[in-house]
Amino acid sequence: MLSHDVTIGDHSFVAGRAVIGGRAHIGINCVIGLNSTVCNRIRIAPRCFIAAGAVVTADTEPDGIYRAHQRAGRPCRSLD
Repeated sequence: MLSHDVTIGDHSFVAGRAVIGGRAHIGINCVIGLNSTVCNRIRIAPRCFIAAGAVVTADTEPDGIYRAHQRAGRPCRSLD
């Protein structure tokens, strides 16, 4: 589900049931996994991998891998 004014960079992939909030920006070469959520006005940096079920509530760093937190409902975290 893509909301209003969403920008998706070249060669990026958005899986089924992902939700991208309004005015979010997805950089180039990104993967947005199944059932993940990107909140309003969030910037996903280039070459990020957002794992299935992750909830992104803050801008990401380039080349990051973000997965769902072990506790349901908590924002995702980087694997760094």
